[in-house]
Amino acid sequence: MEYDSMTVAELKDLLRDAGLPVSGKKADLIARLQEAAEAEELEEMVEEEEMDIEEDEFESDDFFEDEWDDFHTARQKPVLDEDTKAALATRAAQKKNTPSFRRQEWFRYKRLSRTGWKKPRGDDSSQRKNRKYRSALVRVGHGKIAAARGLHPSGFEEVLVNKSSDLEGLDPETQAVRIAKTVGNRKRSAIHDRADDLGLRVLNRRRISRRGAIFSQREGRVVGVHRIWIDKDYLDDVANAVQKDDVRRLIDEGIIKARPLVGTSRSRARKASTQKSKGRRTGQGSRKGSSNSRNPRKERWMRTIRAQRRTLKEMRGDESLTSSEYRYYYRKAKGGSYRSVSHMKSNMEIDGIKLGGEQ
Repeated sequence: MEYDSMTVAELKDLLRDAGLPVSGKKADLIARLQEAAEAEELEEMVEEEEMDIEEDEFESDDFFEDEWDDFHTARQKPVLDEDTKAALATRAAQKKNTPSFRRQEWFRYKRLSRTGWKKPRGDDSSQRKNRKYRSALVRVGHGKIAAARGLHPSGFEEVLVNKSSDLEGLDPETQAVRIAKTVGNRKRSAIHDRADDLGLRVLNRRRISRRGAIFSQREGRVVGVHRIWIDKDYLDDVANAVQKDDVRRLIDEGIIKARPLVGTSRSRARKASTQKSKGRRTGQGSRKGSSNSRNPRKERWMRTIRAQRRTLKEMRGDESLTSSEYRYYYRKAKGGSYRSVSHMKSNMEIDGIKLGGEQ
């Protein structure tokens, strides 16, 4: 664009439209507009080059190979004939019309609402007699089409598997695998790998559960998942450790550790106990229960009489008391004549008995 033939007012209008400053001489305005035009051309060239690079990357096969793992993988579907597909559709329609079978008085007791069907057998049961407004009874007429009986909702024929060798000879187009519930993690992982090799679908596939059973055996207590620490530099080794021996080796090497228990601190309780032992924190606001419940009269009597009897036995042992005097003061203590040991000794001194073995 020829800016030299334009007036200053026209140049300023162009600068305002471009969001540029309008101050300065005509030569400054022209130089400012030329710089802005060159910058726009450069940006357009860069954008065109980026678009060409993106198109080349998308058209190449490497794009799909690198990014294919991030895409969603659909579940494997069976290869069915038209009759089986029609039977599955018929079974789905029949299932919508099937009533929910509830046991008798399921609405009255919560424990019955969580249980399954149970046939009513009472002589006067309204449900057994099929009266109105009662739950439906299980009958043979509610059965589904026989052609689709026993098939998985997806159309696969379920095969129960207990070990990886059971997968041999299965048809991946019509049969699917269901692992038995008693199978452990080690065998389950082997079944998963073998099923992937044979192209079989596992209906109850799940992630191997993470448990601290080995730590529990070593520490003698339960170790939860969140207490287990794993070294981030050895995540591949931990992922490949399927057997217990491998896990024990990683524990011995310090790659897997159990975090220490975080319990409730006893420092505040110890501080309060120390203060109470000094006689503090025992005022009216800190007391709960009557005086007799806090310090029962029977326990007070036991403390008193045992101390007096212990003292009498010691005095008889060092011959401060004769046998007859011992029996006399023993009966007096039993009768509650003395409040304490010192009270008993003061009465002995009044009676003329010298304490401490003096004659």
